[in-house]
Amino acid sequence: MKILVTGGTGFIGKQLVKMLADEGHQVTAFAQEEDIDLPDDVKLVTGNITDKVKLRRAGGFEIVYHLAACVDEDNPEMWATNVTGTEKVIELCKEKKVKQIIFMSTAGVLGETTTPAKENTPCRPETKYDKSKAEAEKIIRASGIPYTIIRSPPVLGANVNWYKIFVAIKKGHPIIGSGKNKFHAAHVDDVVRLLGAVLNNKKAFDHTFHVACRDVMSYEDFYNLVRKQMKVRGARKYRSVKVAKLLSHLHALKSGVQAQPMNHHMSRQHINMVTKNCVLSIQKAKDILGFEPQYTMPAAVNKAYRDLVEF
Repeated sequence: MKILVTGGTGFIGKQLVKMLADEGHQVTAFAQEEDIDLPDDVKLVTGNITDKVKLRRAGGFEIVYHLAACVDEDNPEMWATNVTGTEKVIELCKEKKVKQIIFMSTAGVLGETTTPAKENTPCRPETKYDKSKAEAEKIIRASGIPYTIIRSPPVLGANVNWYKIFVAIKKGHPIIGSGKNKFHAAHVDDVVRLLGAVLNNKKAFDHTFHVACRDVMSYEDFYNLVRKQMKVRGARKYRSVKVAKLLSHLHALKSGVQAQPMNHHMSRQHINMVTKNCVLSIQKAKDILGFEPQYTMPAAVNKAYRDLVEF
């Protein structure tokens, strides 16, 4: 099939593009910048997701995976990328009469969840990023195009952000808050498997699915697992959320003055991610698609660490 993947050079997108190409699909990746680390038979089109002229350069396609997103809440283009960009993708999908649009969303649209949240749990997004993804979901559902929405909690795997987080923990970066909050994550392999399972699958049309590890743990237990993988010794350190947010603000000011990017583990997004409760129900994907994640939380941490060693 002819498939367009927006955000096709990103953390999830690159792995998805490779899987689709290996399966014999004709794949076009749309991304902000050039990337030489794509399969030779994948077409790459560069441009801003809000520019429909650039999007049209992707040519013809039957299926669209819309993964392009901006996660940086300090980026003034975040809302335009995540919301206006989705509107432009939908306009193009209508022009091309696509068979299905598959959208990568976030569990954050649900807000804080202390018990397993189902796909029909009311959305209560709290952060600017989560609100932008909730708005994008509304646009997708109202489009009239057969859609599938995939929501995930934080996605574990080998990327720059997790590398920096693991290194920070190794250097003694503290647990923010009590660490007793419920922390659910997904492994990138499971996310990509589910994205593949819904492709042109009529059982998945006009449905939202959650993907996450088979179990959930406290953030403190997650932190301890990472320390164990890296053989970190010594007592754990803790930092209050109030102090963490103050230090994050000061770090942001310093980064702005020095014109340098913030360390991800010092960002407000990271503080929110590691201190709120997040628990997802993954039963719907099993019931409708027969899909089950391969990873438990410990297995996902172990795999992420092994991949990051080679990153």
